[in-house]
Amino acid sequence: EKDAYRALRHCENAYCHAFAKFGKVMEDPVQNLLASLHLVRDRKDAGKSLEEDGGADCKVSDHVMVHHATVTPLVIYCNGPHIDTPNRVLRHFRHLSNRFLRVNFADEHLEKLQVGRVENPLIEIMTFIKDTLAKGINVAGRHYDFLAMSNSQLRQNSCWFFAPETRRGGVTADTIRAWMGDFSSIKNVAKYSARMGQCFSCTNTSGKLTVAREEFTEIRDVKSEDGKYTFSDGIGMISQEFAKEAALALPNLKGGAPSAFQIRFAGYKGMVAVNPGMESGIKLKLRPSMRKFDSDHLQLEIIQPARLLPGHLNRQIILLLSTLGVEKRVFVDLQKRMTSKLDDCIRSERTGMAFIAQEHCLRDANAPTTMLHAMLESGFQFARPERRCLPEPFMEALMLSYRNYRLAQLEEKAHVYVEDAACLQGVLDESGKLDYGEVSVCIRDSAGLKKRITGPVAVAKNPCLHPGDVRVLMAMDVPDLEHLENCLVFPRRGPRPHPDECSGSDLDGDTYFVTWNQNLIPRRVAEPMQYTGKEAQVVEKVEMADIYDFFVKYMQNDTLGPICNSHMARADLSDLGADDPVCLDLASMQSDAVDYPKTGVPVKYDARKHGPPSYPDFMKKRDKTSHTSSKTLGFLFHDVCHYTSRAQQPHAMPNSRGRRLIEDHRRYFDKDLCLPGHERFCQDAIQCKADFDLSLKSVMQRYHLSKEEEAIGGFFVKLPRMQRKHSLHDIQLKVRQETTRLRQHYLDEEFSHVPDEFKDNAERFRRLKASAWYTVTYDPRHTPASAATHERVRRGHRSELISFAWIPFRHLCAIKAEKRVAVGPANAR
Repeated sequence: EKDAYRALRHCENAYCHAFAKFGKVMEDPVQNLLASLHLVRDRKDAGKSLEEDGGADCKVSDHVMVHHATVTPLVIYCNGPHIDTPNRVLRHFRHLSNRFLRVNFADEHLEKLQVGRVENPLIEIMTFIKDTLAKGINVAGRHYDFLAMSNSQLRQNSCWFFAPETRRGGVTADTIRAWMGDFSSIKNVAKYSARMGQCFSCTNTSGKLTVAREEFTEIRDVKSEDGKYTFSDGIGMISQEFAKEAALALPNLKGGAPSAFQIRFAGYKGMVAVNPGMESGIKLKLRPSMRKFDSDHLQLEIIQPARLLPGHLNRQIILLLSTLGVEKRVFVDLQKRMTSKLDDCIRSERTGMAFIAQEHCLRDANAPTTMLHAMLESGFQFARPERRCLPEPFMEALMLSYRNYRLAQLEEKAHVYVEDAACLQGVLDESGKLDYGEVSVCIRDSAGLKKRITGPVAVAKNPCLHPGDVRVLMAMDVPDLEHLENCLVFPRRGPRPHPDECSGSDLDGDTYFVTWNQNLIPRRVAEPMQYTGKEAQVVEKVEMADIYDFFVKYMQNDTLGPICNSHMARADLSDLGADDPVCLDLASMQSDAVDYPKTGVPVKYDARKHGPPSYPDFMKKRDKTSHTSSKTLGFLFHDVCHYTSRAQQPHAMPNSRGRRLIEDHRRYFDKDLCLPGHERFCQDAIQCKADFDLSLKSVMQRYHLSKEEEAIGGFFVKLPRMQRKHSLHDIQLKVRQETTRLRQHYLDEEFSHVPDEFKDNAERFRRLKASAWYTVTYDPRHTPASAATHERVRRGHRSELISFAWIPFRHLCAIKAEKRVAVGPANAR
């Protein structure tokens, strides 16, 4: 207790900061105090000073620590600081990062406020939220003012606040907004807010990519003959040389320079595709459709490079394809093939390796799936009762966790993998070689194999509710477009842009599902819907008070979720599927609801008129009237539920096996990985492991995760209560990013600097150090950080973590592969 009090006393604020420091959300003050005391005890056992920062992750070079707060009508819950991918504002004001606050508005159950779904929303709650935005909030002795919000934050009832500096001339929310750019020409409140939020887009560039004013130019947009459509909406060009420079600034990117990038630059947003024929001295060619406001920030920021993503069906695409005539058996066969492969993945290392390579394309060098693939490829094995082998506990637990995660995605989303499909970002054919009705698809996988797709393809973009959102186009082999790999290239001519036909999309970074599986290409093609959109409301001058009003009105009128749910249920009840007249009305309403954050025009959704009488069982609406679905989606749902129930039987594949292996991991110490000379690095490895484990436990506690493999992979299937205001996918991605960055930090810090004595053999140094990290984790002769910690682990209070050993997985895999070659595959372990 004295240690805990001393730790609290040294914090800037005894209550909020203490829990933030120890990485625990203050959902239950008593439990969190106990958790914090446990962490204090662990730090003491590990020999760390209580005044030291509890998380090494705060030192990650291109990431920042940001405080979070959840505001309910009665309470402010403080948590963090959490590691965050920086944006333009956080990078520039990095020295003030502890003054930024991410605020979420929630109800008392810590779930998203659903004020738009009640007949008479409480005026008091709306007034409270508006007052909070206008007057700010006080947390830990600091006053925070509203700063801005992005479109994605708006949908989550979230925004940025900032605590102004108290010194004269200090930074305030107003000075930050003035630095961001000139938004005065924007007369629509929703668009004004969205353009400010553009500066808060998370970008991954690790180095500075400066573009002088004379190195970029603005070129004309490509319009249809009648001037109604813009074929080049959101797309520009980048020189081949600058694309290579940009690729080098992206951390963990494997392979050569990408063909295109989704960017933010000054007041521009969208995509830039490589153009080999650009004039010397010009790095970027941008278009008016990309320019959203004026800004002097001339650093190129990259949101993501164009990359090959695996093709997965989902409920909306399956519904539309079924409506257009694709037979039920096609989807059933694809799902059965996938579940069969998931079974084979945990029985056969070779099958698991191939499936992961197909599903994830392995473009990120430090991703958990890349690590899993490398371990399988180098010869580590699963436990097998029928053969004598030394299993790798962490690899097996990670694979079992991955399998459960994929099965949950099948059940919840009908996320069916399709081999002959991909998800690609759209770009424009600047050469003009493609005609209307044609596209170019050239993919290159992680192994460097290039494949050009020719023939009919089906293209769609989520969300898609109208049957005409699925387009059947002809993939052409055009030599002039071969440099555009892992992109979907659309023509620049025709009566209407194909992206606009696909859910009213454009080329500013949207990702399209494209399949050349002939069984999935519908024989019937519906006319695309006209996505004209509603006219935006304008004012003479946008004031901050207008933005507060819009934030509250959006919360009241956000009907996108109910519209999509009603569409799915109505289509399931109708023999016409998505062609049902009510479904077509809902598709039009959904388009307007998607645009609401940009137009400010709400959609009038009447649940009594458009809502379904009952919901299909696969939607799991337990508080609504439900029916057993007999349509394609219902059959897929029942099939995977039956499969999952069988797969969880004790005689099948017990999911606890990986857990048992981890708990007994010291029994599976692999002497192949114990190199002579590693001992000199063991003492340092013990300290690094203690630090890393504390940081990882912080992440696990923050997201209420009990299993290490779920945190490392992001392979969990349920959201903790504090996080239900976000989508499961968003939290899975966030956890995966946090743990990946944490692992990357230790890899950079401990393996980048090579001592002078190893200058001529740096790989030898790294392998010895990796061997030491593995040994202190697995070797029975090495105990946990202290006898007290070991006793708690023995009693089952907290499992010991072992993922630390696999931070330098590439070096361990190289050692294993060499041993395997030396002794032969049969005797490798």
